[in-house]
Amino acid sequence: MRSKHRHNHRRYVGRRRTERNRSKLTTVLIIIFTLAVIVGSVFLGNHLKKKAEISELNREELPSDTGAPDTGKVSGENVEDVTLGARPPESFDASYVSYKNIDEAVESIADGSAVTVLFRDGKGELLYSSPAAQKLGAQSEDTANPTATDMIAALKAKNCYISAYLYVSELSEENAATSSMVRAFEGALISEIADAGVNEIVLFGFNASTEEDVRSLCAFSAEMRKKASLNIPVGVLLPYSFFTLEIGSELCREISRYFEFIAVDYTDAAVSEDLTISDVIAARIDSMQMYFSRYSVRIVLDTEIEEYESVKQTIADKFVYSKQRIYRAEIFAE
Repeated sequence: MRSKHRHNHRRYVGRRRTERNRSKLTTVLIIIFTLAVIVGSVFLGNHLKKKAEISELNREELPSDTGAPDTGKVSGENVEDVTLGARPPESFDASYVSYKNIDEAVESIADGSAVTVLFRDGKGELLYSSPAAQKLGAQSEDTANPTATDMIAALKAKNCYISAYLYVSELSEENAATSSMVRAFEGALISEIADAGVNEIVLFGFNASTEEDVRSLCAFSAEMRKKASLNIPVGVLLPYSFFTLEIGSELCREISRYFEFIAVDYTDAAVSEDLTISDVIAARIDSMQMYFSRYSVRIVLDTEIEEYESVKQTIADKFVYSKQRIYRAEIFAE
């Protein structure tokens, strides 16, 4: 009887030891699994963080590798990469000041304002007294227009940020010799205005609806920067129709390599029977949100636009931060 009792006791003790070992093993496995989950989460978090940083870097760097596929058709052998200058402010609201009333504007604008000034309109007429144009016989020396230096000095007295608009001739149908001469003249105007003390220059007048147009535009920027030492931002104003093109993303990516900023022309936005001007602007912004987020495209409005305060609020609600006004009737010489 005693031996049987000892045998049963040994069986009980062995079973209890096995259950205790199994419990320890389960605990160890749980700890290992928990550590694996924690370590895996850390590695996954770091991986996603790196991917996010790379994605953000790709959006900030020029050119961007995101968006539409790069066909390699835009860049031409005659277009060289350029080193861009300073960057414009991330956010500003520039009002229009006509060359005709610079002195009057100085009295009314607030100190530190951002202003837009037109120096050459859509018909190619110079709206300031240009020594470069006068030497070439393109402008009379007795013009009544003020010099660029005088215009800018008056605005600088109010610590203004000055955005200079300058029309550039469309030369798609011109021969190479004529194109070279005209571009040299326009490069001289750009240097002249930059040297006078503006904070940025916005070029307009380009037809940018095809790859050939964009190649010509980029070549002009590369050539201009090669000949003129510009340390201010140079931007380009493009029509709204450009951003509705099927290849607009690809073309915009190429343009962004040669200009510090891109602006969209909303001066032709108009009310209709069913839509207010704010509705029209909101619809346009919605249709090109990718461009605003990727390239920080600037909106340009007509200075005589109706319900301007309402439009400004619409723009702010759509997270577009930079906008400026210009008088459409003067910029296009209507």
